[in-house]
Formats: sequence, structure tokens, C-alpha cells
Amino acid sequence: MKTITTLFFLLLFAFCLEAFADLKVGGNISSSTRGRTLPGYYLAIGSDQAGVSASSAGFQTSLGYASYYQFNAFGLFRPGTILGRKIEAGFGAGIYFYKLGYRETILDNAGTTKSSFAAGPSARVLWYFLGPAFMGIETMLGIRDLGLNLLLCYQDSTQFVLGLAF
Repeated sequence: MKTITTLFFLLLFAFCLEAFADLKVGGNISSSTRGRTLPGYYLAIGSDQAGVSASSAGFQTSLGYASYYQFNAFGLFRPGTILGRKIEAGFGAGIYFYKLGYRETILDNAGTTKSSFAAGPSARVLWYFLGPAFMGIETMLGIRDLGLNLLLCYQDSTQFVLGLAF
């Protein structure tokens, strides 16, 4: 049975001449820390209709650190072109987790830590400006406190992404 299963998968892979998913790798600048921008990493995989992305940003100094993680799932479409280059857009949902730690002085050993978690709608727009090279914006509106959300106050996270698609 193991031989038949192995043969089946070898034949399946041999006849798959085209991949129906693409991988995007890049760097990002994220506004996850109350407007201060952080450098980070960006990874996404998807097809023509759907995709997921994961990103991470952060910093560490002698007085503090911040770590930020975001995961989004999108329904994708291609709305057209800008300057003859394709655009990929998507709407979906996402989650993020953020942790911050800091000390008032170098002598302060205890320090203070804070963390935050939110989920909500997300959107992204990528522009393939040079072959597989792309730049774009990905954002998520974190919904945590319904009272504040009714006042249009969200825990939003927006990131500028620059990378390559494979």
C-alpha cells in the first residue's frame, strides 16, 4: 500500500506543471506602536482568489522592547493596473498580538510590561511595479471595545510592504 501511495503522489506531482500559489517575501514598516514606525518581516502565500499573510515587527534597546505579530486572511481580486502594472487587492479578517516592555531608567530592574490582542477586518493593496517586485499597504482594524468602536476608535495597524513574489 505504501508503494502505491508513493507512486500516486509522484505521478500527481509529475503532472502538475503549473503552481497555483505564489509566495511573497519582504520587509515592512509597521505603525503598530501608537504611530511610531517599526521595521519588520512580511510573508504571504496565496492563489488568485484567496491568500494569507503573516508579519512581525519590533525593536529592543537597553530601556525597552516591543514585539508585534499579525496574521491576516484575504479574499483577493485584481482591480486593474496602474502605469501598466497589475494591482492585487483583498479584503478579509485578521488578528494581532503586541507586547511592550520598558524601564524608566537603566537601574530599574522590574520594568513595566503591557500586551494587547485584537481581531477585526483587514484589507491590502499591492502594486507589482517591476515584474515580481511589489509594494503595498496592508491594514487591520482591531475591534476590542464596542463602545470605542461605535465612536470610530479602533486599534488599527497599518504597514507599508516592499518585497518579491515567487
